[in-house]
Amino acid sequence: LDNGQIAGAALDTHFYYPMPPDHPLWRYPNVIMTPHISGSSKNRDFVSRIWSIFNQNIDRLSAGQPLLNELTAAELAGNS
Repeated sequence: LDNGQIAGAALDTHFYYPMPPDHPLWRYPNVIMTPHISGSSKNRDFVSRIWSIFNQNIDRLSAGQPLLNELTAAELAGNS
């Protein structure tokens, strides 16, 4: 994140709960943090959908195609 090699991150689980207000991750404008709520295992299709997207993205990565649900640097910056 510091040198731009990774354009951004969405983090749903953290080592500390709650995250301390002075934790370094809070200073990044390109980091989204949620309190372990991004998934919904109560939905019966959730796990199969996640694996489907994962497997499709592995195939796409191998074929040199764009990944599903991939965000561009412009989108992460709010300039979509």
